[in-house]
Amino acid sequence: MKFVAAALLSLFAAASSHAGVTVTNTTQYNQGYAVSNTDLLQHHLSSSSYTGNFTAENTLGTDAFTNGIYGGQGNQGNGGEAATGVGGNVATYMFDAAYNLTSIDSYAGWDAYRGGQSYDVFYATYDDPSTWLLLASVYNNDNGAGIGDTNTHASIVSDSGFLANNVAGVRFNFKDDLSFGYNGYREIDVQGSAVPEPSSIALFGLALAGIAAFARRQRG
Repeated sequence: MKFVAAALLSLFAAASSHAGVTVTNTTQYNQGYAVSNTDLLQHHLSSSSYTGNFTAENTLGTDAFTNGIYGGQGNQGNGGEAATGVGGNVATYMFDAAYNLTSIDSYAGWDAYRGGQSYDVFYATYDDPSTWLLLASVYNNDNGAGIGDTNTHASIVSDSGFLANNVAGVRFNFKDDLSFGYNGYREIDVQGSAVPEPSSIALFGLALAGIAAFARRQRG
């Protein structure tokens, strides 16, 4: 039983590499995006911490990242749901358990000039929660000068289906390299599933072994 559990845990770990990560940036003007209100950042955090100023021009601040609301158009649309990030700002989220991450989506929207996105996202594993590994970089410097309010969406996924496995937390380091300085982030959605307990994996392995044994008997 221990051998089966160890073998299956190795199999799950083998899928944890973040090769083939793809970042897709989209931009639209005068129209926001639908965001999730069921992701890990809203329902499965043990702690969150922030460094820097996320409240320029009286925006909502860091609560905007995880409130499941995109908000209206323009500066502080519909009550200031936008949080403003500038260079050196860092948002760190630790989960309540180990998770296998499947996707990360970030949304921004402001006036014509400050709806872009620029950040690096890191993750830490449950085995080594103090070491932060680069997962992906996002950069979208679009602006709607002469068009209207800029809204952007960055989607981070992996060809394997998993961005990273056995994840304890994620960290977003916001950069200050967009043309018009600070910008308005509306929401960050992190999707994934809890890592199975070793006992559950062992039971699953025993079930597979039983099916294989039954098939051998039937052939015999």
